[in-house]
Amino acid sequence: MVLAALTLLFQNCGDVVGKTEAASTMDSRQIGKNQIEQRYALIRSLAARDLACSKDADCVTVPVGSRPCGGPSDYLVTSVHNPDLEQVRALAVELEMAEREYNRSNELVGTCDFRMPPETSCGQGLCRRSDQG
Repeated sequence: MVLAALTLLFQNCGDVVGKTEAASTMDSRQIGKNQIEQRYALIRSLAARDLACSKDADCVTVPVGSRPCGGPSDYLVTSVHNPDLEQVRALAVELEMAEREYNRSNELVGTCDFRMPPETSCGQGLCRRSDQG
């Protein structure tokens, strides 16, 4: 009888532990995704802070993020005159590593097409993607 009671107790504990571990894993994945989205927002904000240019050569692209199959998720356009350019580049490297780890730990898959950096141009004193007119 004692053995039956202990068996029942441990079976229930296993269910609780399993459910707790599953909930914890789901929470950490969600938190990771939220942190990645916050980093994207910060980098976009810093990159857009100063887009001033006088010629096309003043405009640069910064690769950001990591796609499940490799390569950046996107490219941001900014100016060489942006006082936050080095911070944008450093944060982009951190984001790429974080998103690559998130993709790996969550076993994400995606299309394996390669995204090329967009052409940039200086128009009306501001850097922009050339395909934006």
